[in-house]
Amino acid sequence: MRWFILHTFAYFGVNGFVLDSDIVVLRSPFEVLKGDADFEVMTDHFWPELHLWEYWTRPEEHINTGCIYVKASNRTKAFLYEFLEDHNETQVGGIPRHWMDQQVFNKFVQRKLFHSSSDLVHGLYESQIYRNTRPLLPVVDPIRIRILDPVVVAHGMNYFWIRAHERPGQERQPVLAHANGVDGKEYFLRDRKLWYLNDFETRFEGQNFLTYEHPPRLSLANDFRHLTRAVVVAASLKRRLVLPNRMNCNNCPALEAYKGTAMLGTSNCTFDYFAWSQSFLGHHGELVVESGLESDPHFALLSAETATSDHFVELFQAAWKGGHGGKGNFRSRRLHIADLELAYKTALEVGFRPAMVFECRHHDWPVGWMACRDQRFVQAQGMFSRCEAFPEQGGCGYRGVTCCEAFWGWSEKLEYFTGKSWDLPCNCGLSECEPREGAERAQGCCAFAGGQPRCDRRIRMESVPEINTPEDTESLTSTALAELEAFGDPISFWKTCRLNRQLRASDKTIEELLWNCHRLATRFLLLKQNLDVLGRWCRFAHRLRRAATDTADLAFPRNWPSPTLLRPFNAETGKVEVLRTEDLNLKLSHDLAQLGFLQQKFSRSEILEVVEGLRLLGNIKVFDSIYAGNRARFVPELKAEVNITIDPLVDSFSVTDGILNSSLVEALADWFAEATIWHAPHLQGQLLQASLLDGLNCEVS
Repeated sequence: MRWFILHTFAYFGVNGFVLDSDIVVLRSPFEVLKGDADFEVMTDHFWPELHLWEYWTRPEEHINTGCIYVKASNRTKAFLYEFLEDHNETQVGGIPRHWMDQQVFNKFVQRKLFHSSSDLVHGLYESQIYRNTRPLLPVVDPIRIRILDPVVVAHGMNYFWIRAHERPGQERQPVLAHANGVDGKEYFLRDRKLWYLNDFETRFEGQNFLTYEHPPRLSLANDFRHLTRAVVVAASLKRRLVLPNRMNCNNCPALEAYKGTAMLGTSNCTFDYFAWSQSFLGHHGELVVESGLESDPHFALLSAETATSDHFVELFQAAWKGGHGGKGNFRSRRLHIADLELAYKTALEVGFRPAMVFECRHHDWPVGWMACRDQRFVQAQGMFSRCEAFPEQGGCGYRGVTCCEAFWGWSEKLEYFTGKSWDLPCNCGLSECEPREGAERAQGCCAFAGGQPRCDRRIRMESVPEINTPEDTESLTSTALAELEAFGDPISFWKTCRLNRQLRASDKTIEELLWNCHRLATRFLLLKQNLDVLGRWCRFAHRLRRAATDTADLAFPRNWPSPTLLRPFNAETGKVEVLRTEDLNLKLSHDLAQLGFLQQKFSRSEILEVVEGLRLLGNIKVFDSIYAGNRARFVPELKAEVNITIDPLVDSFSVTDGILNSSLVEALADWFAEATIWHAPHLQGQLLQASLLDGLNCEVS
């Protein structure tokens, strides 16, 4: 919708300023606009001066489309119209547009900026200029896109997490804060005091709260042990825990690398500096409230009391009998626990258990999210730069409490931007859950001592691809598809498609994976009408999907079976190709005759072996669906001259006759006789079909 709005503004000559609904405007953003560009936009980079428009970075980092200012002109109107024309449909030719329009727009700009024959777009940041330095067609007045300071026009990681605007010496203060890269958004807006809706009474009607003094300078494990025990105590007292903001910042791997230590000090961190807040709040949000609530004036006005060890037994017994978390004087809405450890021990003594609040589960290292495994990053920096999980980083812990998945803006990008590893254990150091044996090898099972295990499917690292392909690999803006069309390298595309489907798809078999990659490539090349590369791909895919011998150039992984053992999928239907018994006799006789003809003509030893194998098949009534005759045995070049002269147009039509001259017809007949492309039988084998997508194509020499 933003693009229609901006184009409409430009069409009517009105400058447009569009903001996402999760942006908080702190002061007038117009005061930071430079006025020297057609577009002025925010960015998700921490250091644009180092990383802006670098090829190895993720495309969506460069321009954050949550904040876009467009100066109305015929040029900006045409630029936006072209983008809408190219990317308005949800899918074209069976290939989807990528769901993230921010990434799509960035790739559109990058193509204009660096991969065009002319100097169409200039990128600006401070005094830096990014452009095509060797254009074939210079442009007098290019589109200028200025990237704004990410501390002043702040993305969520800079404002809510690193607090870059609080750095010593930072003079320019934010004009807006975008709650992107921070999950969940409402939690961060409330906790960092950017929630301006006065909804305290409706939000907390009839609810009581628990606070405690979180000890400073703890280890990560002890920080989370205190936190989770406080959640158990609060739940046992039927109160909501006010989360602490005194956890040890030194346990966060990112703060020093991202230059955030000066603003936060040692013990001034909330749990979200270590763990994925959305996961924690999604599972336990009804038991806790943000730490920032303590500074709310409404909270300060609530009645408050402190419970000491003398009152704990009385307190817990009253809660279990249906009271309000206490008797006598302990009915205040704010209750402070003076000794958390003793309170936790008392809760256990009266029968309350952590298993009543938390569930054990296995946590895997998030291999698929890690930017330091990105294909382009590894290609640019070298395979040695690819990150891996640390020994025992995964393991058993509490469901919703995970410290190796602190999405989005830090853990998965920390090593990629700074070289510093996010090395926190997935279970945050909690040891209450024990590993158990699962019924299957791929299961990770965990349980409390003496409890029933929960089993989850776990990631088997031996099945994980060596690198992570771009998320848009199977979309219209796929770099892999664009490079296939531009350079015609089938092996390169096949490797990327294979890795992508291993990482993200749910293909049950290798054959299904092969067919999906084949379908993707052919759809895209047909859409682009690049028939030369389409033929090249189809010839490669014919051998890939119907290999007759073990061929190294097919780029099969070492742990895959021989390509000769795979069952082909029909290129048209996508179903496993199974020959019926009634098809066999005529199909087999055709294949034997054709291969005998090839043997006499070419004296190929491998063809002789196939003939003998097929003769053996002729004596078997029930046979395997991997039929030896339906393989990529022999697809020769077509040696013929093709000269086509198109008659002049008459009333917008042209009639061209005589393309198939006698010499070409003869050459085609020989080629059809030699090519082993007749895979699909019809009418009990009386009719054999060959497909353009499955072998019926060749080089014309």
